[in-house]
Amino acid sequence: VRAGQGEGLLFAYPTLTATPNSTAFFLQNGDDSATVIGQAWYQFTHPLAAGASGAQPGIEATIGKIDLFGFFDQNAIADSETDAFLNNVFVHNPLLDSGGAIGGDSYGFQPGVIASYASDAGDRNHWKSSVGVFASGAGASFKSSFSQPFVIGQLGYSGAALHERPGNYRLYAWTNGSFTPYNNEFASATDRTSGIGLSIDQEVADGLTLFTRYGHAFDGEVRFDNAITLGAQLTGSRWGRENDRVGVAFGWLNTSSGFRAAAATLDVDGDGVPDIGYRPSGAEKDLELYYAWQINPNLQISPNLQWIGQPGGDPNAKDIWAIGLRAVAGF
Repeated sequence: VRAGQGEGLLFAYPTLTATPNSTAFFLQNGDDSATVIGQAWYQFTHPLAAGASGAQPGIEATIGKIDLFGFFDQNAIADSETDAFLNNVFVHNPLLDSGGAIGGDSYGFQPGVIASYASDAGDRNHWKSSVGVFASGAGASFKSSFSQPFVIGQLGYSGAALHERPGNYRLYAWTNGSFTPYNNEFASATDRTSGIGLSIDQEVADGLTLFTRYGHAFDGEVRFDNAITLGAQLTGSRWGRENDRVGVAFGWLNTSSGFRAAAATLDVDGDGVPDIGYRPSGAEKDLELYYAWQINPNLQISPNLQWIGQPGGDPNAKDIWAIGLRAVAGF
């Protein structure tokens, strides 16, 4: 269950990042204050017979209304807008989320089913393969059939890797037949987009973990077709604050050739007027720095600084700076 109010920041220039504040929660109607059911799903797990090595594999099935990022494209230090980075391009693979490839509802959720197999359900050192089929576009809001779903498959390894330090390595591919293209003149217009991605996080020293994500779209009328993000998180044990964290990340989102050619006639910022003068010719750059200050076991405060260079891939657009402050309370 999720509740919130407020539209968040609106910039003078179009950007490729969906939002610099992924905790914002906005209903596009007369009253933007509401509570919705974000997820409601059932999961079945079943252990299989142990192998000769003693490892016990297992299968898993999940069905319902789901946030697919809880099962695909996960990342240990760049996976939660309430705990780590706020900018949408660092929370998930930019092509899937900011780029809209998943085709979820207004809040990023959608009905679907997931099947998984883990090589050792009881051990951290294991391989896991998963396939998910989700309603997309209008189907994500139960407004049409599921005939053109979003399909994603992932293979991942979790366990000891670099110098026996823990790491997670995930490779995945997707296709979506109900993708909304950037030149959508009609509400029913859809396109197909397909792509590949990876998500890696690896501890490299005591308290220091690095991450990277990469995404590439093979087809579809997407705003950007290549994206890479990378960053690091350092725990406060180095300065006697072991429950504190500091994180920094950089993102590069390259506009597609089709989007560059069509941009002059598009309403990219959604104000109902074509963005005359908007001329993307390169990549948008995103940078974020945050510090998570754990005041006590129940309260965390996180100041946040962000920079967006060449917004929307337009070299003539002014840089954007954003300062934020996030509070997280747990009871």
